Amino acid sequence: MGRLSFYSLRSRGLVCLSCSLLLLLPTIPVLLHSCSQTAPAPGLCPSPVVPSSAHLDTSHLLEPLLLEEEDQAWAGRLPPGGTFSPATCLATTRVAVLVPYRDRAAHLATFLRTMHPFLQAQAIHYTILVLNQTGEAPFMRGLLFNAGVAEAGRVLSPPPDCFVLHDVDHIPERHGLLYRCSPHGVFHLAAAVDRFDYQLFMAEYTGGVSAITAQQYTKVNGFSNMYLGWGCEDEDFYTRVVAAGLGLVRVGLEISRYRTLPHLPNYPNWFWDQAISALDRARFPNLQQVVDPDGTNTDRYDYNKFLQAGAHTRIGRDGLASVSGYYTLEGVERRHAYTSLLIRPRHNEVLAQGLKYIEETEQGSL
Repeated sequence: MGRLSFYSLRSRGLVCLSCSLLLLLPTIPVLLHSCSQTAPAPGLCPSPVVPSSAHLDTSHLLEPLLLEEEDQAWAGRLPPGGTFSPATCLATTRVAVLVPYRDRAAHLATFLRTMHPFLQAQAIHYTILVLNQTGEAPFMRGLLFNAGVAEAGRVLSPPPDCFVLHDVDHIPERHGLLYRCSPHGVFHLAAAVDRFDYQLFMAEYTGGVSAITAQQYTKVNGFSNMYLGWGCEDEDFYTRVVAAGLGLVRVGLEISRYRTLPHLPNYPNWFWDQAISALDRARFPNLQQVVDPDGTNTDRYDYNKFLQAGAHTRIGRDGLASVSGYYTLEGVERRHAYTSLLIRPRHNEVLAQGLKYIEETEQGSL
C-alpha cells in the first residue's frame, strides 16, 4: 500500500461527508416541518375590552368570610406569595397592589375573593402585597405605603413598575376599571364611592384607591410618614403631586365605582353627624356613642391638621426617601393568595419628628 498524503485523506473525508449528507437528505423535509410546527413566541397581552355596564359579582360582600379559608382556596392555583402572570401572553405591566392592613381579617378575605378573579381577567402580572402593621401604635397609612414601596423591590422579582394604593375596604363594582398606571399623572381610581353617593368627594381627593408608577412615586417622595390615625395624609399627598408637576387622572364616574365594607370608623366624635358620615350612621345607629369615646381620635386629628399646615415645606425631607428610619420589617410571609409584610412603625420617633415639623410651621408663621 502506498503512503497516504494529506490531500488524499482530505479527498476521502469529503467523499464520506458527501455520503453522510445524502443519507440525511430524506430527513430534511421532516426537520423543516418540525421547525414550522414550533409554537410562536407569545405576544403582548391586549387590554381587555369590557362594556362599562359589566358588573362584578358582589353578592358575597356581606358574607362572614374566613381569611384562612379564602387564602387556602388559592393553594396550587398561584405560586407562594400569590403572584399571577398570564400564561398565554406577555403582561405589559407589573402591578403591586399595596393594601395597608391591621386586624381586618374578614375584610381581607372578601378582598381576596373579589380581587383575584377581577385582576386576572385584566391579563396583568400582579401581586397583592398586604402591609400588615404590627404593634400598638396608631395606624399609619402613609408610612405603610412608603414601607411597602421600599420593600417591594427586594421582596418581588421582577420589581413592580406600577403600584396600586388600595384600602382593604374598597371593592370595585365595574369590570371596565383597569388597574394600570398612567404616564400622564396619578390615576385616581376611586372617584365614585358609595359613602359619597357615587360622586367625586372633591377635586383634590386621592383616597380609597390610586395607581402610581414607581418613577412617579419617587418623584413625589411618596407620602408623609408623620400622620397618625385617620385624616389628612391624602390631602398632604395631593400637595406633593401638584408640587411634582403631576396631575390626577380619572375615568368616568360610571366606571370608577366602589362599594365600601362596613367597619366602625376612627374619625373624631364631632364628625359623626357630617354629611359624608351618612352611610356610617345607617350602618351603626349608635355611631355618636361608639365613635371616639375617649377623645383620642380627636387629639390625633388635631395633630394631623397642624402637621398638614406645613405640608409643602417638608416634601423633600419627609417621605419615601426617609422612611427607613421610621419602621422595622419584622418578617415576610408568602401566603397562598398574597404576600404579607410585617411592619412595625417606630411611633416615638415619628411623633417626635412630627412635633418638630409642627413647631417649625408655627414659628415660620409668626
